[in-house]
Amino acid sequence: MTCNDVTWLSSAFRSRVRIHEVRQPTSAELQGVINFAVRDLKVEWGLPAGAFVGVPVARMLPGRISSLRELRKAVSRAVTAWVNEVARGARH
Repeated sequence: MTCNDVTWLSSAFRSRVRIHEVRQPTSAELQGVINFAVRDLKVEWGLPAGAFVGVPVARMLPGRISSLRELRKAVSRAVTAWVNEVARGARH
């Protein structure tokens, strides 16, 4: 099981489980995962390999991301914004 906060767990329950603290990933660690998030997004959206070549995803992310879930959402927003910007440029 997982839990974000163990403070609400009763002592009886806590005595029956083993608690492992998992620290938040560092910025450097999250930067290392960006390519995997982009790859997952391509698969999820059904796009071919190389579909995001040239997308400056790492430069488009917010300065502070504290979780993998937050990173995935930020990558999705960044890629969507980039695609929309390219589409606007193509119409002009």
